[in-house]
Amino acid sequence: MQLPSEVSSPSLLECEEGRFGENCSQTCSCTSGGRCDGETGRCVCLHGWTGDLCQSACSKGFFGERCEQRCDCVHSPSCHHVTGLCECEPGWRGARCDKHCLPGSHGASCAQPCDCQAGVSCHHETGSCGCPAGLMGPGCETPCPAGVFGMNCSQLCRCSGDQEQCHPVTGKCSCLPGYYGARCELRCRAGTFGPNCKSRCSCTSGGRCDFRTGTCYCPAGFIGADCSLLCPDGFYGLDCGQMCECRNGARCHHITGGCLCTAGWAGPHCILACPEGTFGERCSHTCECERGSRCDHVSGGCSCAAGMTGVRCQLREFHPQLIIAQRCITQLIITHLCITQLCITQHDTASQKYGQLSS
Repeated sequence: MQLPSEVSSPSLLECEEGRFGENCSQTCSCTSGGRCDGETGRCVCLHGWTGDLCQSACSKGFFGERCEQRCDCVHSPSCHHVTGLCECEPGWRGARCDKHCLPGSHGASCAQPCDCQAGVSCHHETGSCGCPAGLMGPGCETPCPAGVFGMNCSQLCRCSGDQEQCHPVTGKCSCLPGYYGARCELRCRAGTFGPNCKSRCSCTSGGRCDFRTGTCYCPAGFIGADCSLLCPDGFYGLDCGQMCECRNGARCHHITGGCLCTAGWAGPHCILACPEGTFGERCSHTCECERGSRCDHVSGGCSCAAGMTGVRCQLREFHPQLIIAQRCITQLIITHLCITQLCITQHDTASQKYGQLSS
């Protein structure tokens, strides 16, 4: 709850426009529509104004709130300090002052008509009849075409058209990008390009550099502005434009498209398992499985035939009942005596010895 004294205190009341400070006793000095802070008296300027008292328009080339935005004009010394609208130089128009006056007009705001004989244009800036040297067209907006220069583009160039270019105003010959020499007869040396061959090529991986533009032409298997990137997985060749045909997880060579087979596979497209008796990478390992057992073409692991066991299938599987039967038959052949009693004895002995295995 506020006390009456607090409510009525003059220092807490909001000052009327143009006043500030304790008891609103001081007068604001802001100009250009600036608003005065009721406590400090500091001026808050409108868009397009700056200074302690908002007395100055934005500096040339800036506009808007706190004069922080840059003008975006072409043929204009500046823009309006509040709106940012471009203030075009004579002879130019458009939001950015980037368009010349339409044919038949010239000068400030393109508001002055040309005073030339029929069929003759005037300069969009000066209003003089006929275009200045090096330019042509209804609005004098087009440079002289190749091979001619000067006033009305009426003079012939003396330059070699293949390697030299003629200045549209003076007619002076200069080398086209990619050439140099007294008569521009020499092509840029390897590794350089452009006007006067001053730029260095950036091609890598054996890429060829265009002596005019510096564009890299990449060899098969490489892409990128400087040919530094390998073809992505699944593609190969020139411009990485061909699809790989490898199978079973094989990688494709980025240049030739040849398949780099994974262990256990062979053939041009890696679709053939290793020949029998071999396994592993490039099918270069020899299987060690014995007694007709099969060898895995990838790992070399042995799949034993019936009755065989061991890493290489080199051991017979152990069955106590089989031993008992073999012993009975052997005794039968040798002695022909007491067959029944012998077999029972052997069975009892074997059962005692291998009872746990047969149970």
